[in-house]
Amino acid sequence: PWILLRAGSIVTAALRFPSFFALDFLLGVTVISVGVMTWMFFVPVSLWVLLIVLLVAVTTIPKLLPHQRRDPLSALGLLSVIVSLVAATGWSQDLILPASSVNGSVIFKPWTDFFIHATLVARSLGSETLSQVGNYEWKGFPAIFYHYASYSIPICLAKVGSLSAYDTVVGFWAPFGSFLTGLASYAVGRAFWSQGAGLAA
Repeated sequence: PWILLRAGSIVTAALRFPSFFALDFLLGVTVISVGVMTWMFFVPVSLWVLLIVLLVAVTTIPKLLPHQRRDPLSALGLLSVIVSLVAATGWSQDLILPASSVNGSVIFKPWTDFFIHATLVARSLGSETLSQVGNYEWKGFPAIFYHYASYSIPICLAKVGSLSAYDTVVGFWAPFGSFLTGLASYAVGRAFWSQGAGLAA
């Protein structure tokens, strides 16, 4: 989270946007996700190298930019974060125990697309680029155009935490996406109207 927040603050400082927690965090998620996706497409080197590069970048780049003060997290801003976390938790209840054993069979509660998402995360954990790996369903065909950037942070989490792709997708990717949706609603409402409008959104 610190790296995401720091990357977002670099963007707001460079673009001279007003800096507040939700905007910085969302911009950081976007920048890091696109950066990891670009790395996965074009650089056939381990993701560990990119993680080190990201850490060095977010610690050194702010020293080169003019200092920009982030607005302190207000009560409404904190409440929006809490509401977004509670909403994401409520929305993701079926993901807390995604599989259960019943009468010698395994029942998966999440929808079947989670296996496709986990496959896309799993094939991104190696050192081959996505163009080298190609389409996992049709060997020899190029990789399909898909929302790879949304998998970037779960891929990093799976790599660093040595987690399985399915656990990362079910336990992090979907709940985190729900949280970001709530945070984005607040950021848009706040940017166009007020903090109260952001909280209502």
